[in-house]
Amino acid sequence: MEPPPFLLLLFLLLGFSFSGHFTCQAQLLPDDEVQTLETIASRLNNRYWNISNTSCRGGFNVNFTDDYFSNVTCNCTFKSSTVCHVTNIQLKGLNLTGVIPDELGNLTYLQEIDLTRNYLNGSIPTSRARIPLVSLSGLGNRLSGSIPKEIGDIATLEELVLENNQLEGPLPENLGNLRSLRRLLKNLTDSVTWEYIFREDTRFYRELDRTCETRYARLIHGGPIPSTISPLTKLTDLRITDLKGSPMDFPNLQNLMEMDKLVLRNCSITDSIPD
Repeated sequence: MEPPPFLLLLFLLLGFSFSGHFTCQAQLLPDDEVQTLETIASRLNNRYWNISNTSCRGGFNVNFTDDYFSNVTCNCTFKSSTVCHVTNIQLKGLNLTGVIPDELGNLTYLQEIDLTRNYLNGSIPTSRARIPLVSLSGLGNRLSGSIPKEIGDIATLEELVLENNQLEGPLPENLGNLRSLRRLLKNLTDSVTWEYIFREDTRFYRELDRTCETRYARLIHGGPIPSTISPLTKLTDLRITDLKGSPMDFPNLQNLMEMDKLVLRNCSITDSIPD
């Protein structure tokens, strides 16, 4: 005896329902990634995450305002959409008081770290070079020490924002290897911001001369103004401030014919201004 048609329809609908339910349930974070996230939360003193294998379905995200929130993005397309990996971490304005965890380097799919406006202290770990970061921001914290040279090994990095911290020392020269870098902000005093990196390397200057679209640069450096700055012939706005070191002559800027604005402040220049 065949079942009534309405029962066949009911079984069919229930089958689709359970199939969708199990597919959703199967999108899980790996156990080792869960353990890494638990360690990261502990070292950040972050109490906003509810961490488990299913956290990618909402266990990370808390929104207070547009400027104060916890947001974690996952990519759940791995292994036929059954496995998730964390790709973006944003913890902005949450008054976190810990340190930047070295364990962030164990999140091998992580592309963005944004820890803007917290109270994080300590140094910047070197483990970032192990992951495909595109954006790293520690704006408005209490980070100290120098920027590790290993950041120059992150070939994918496009944005590095470290303003309003307690960092010191010159930027590592190998940051000039970051060919994808579009934005770099770091201040040594409240009035100083990096926008581009320069080093005593004529080849590097000439490449920037050909590719610089904004025609704008700011420079902070632990020594004298580099003598090879003159090949930057497309610059229209050059600001060099708060240089440390011995007194120096006025830089050779004769080739910068398109310059519209020049600021040389607190640079220990003892020479006269050329005609």
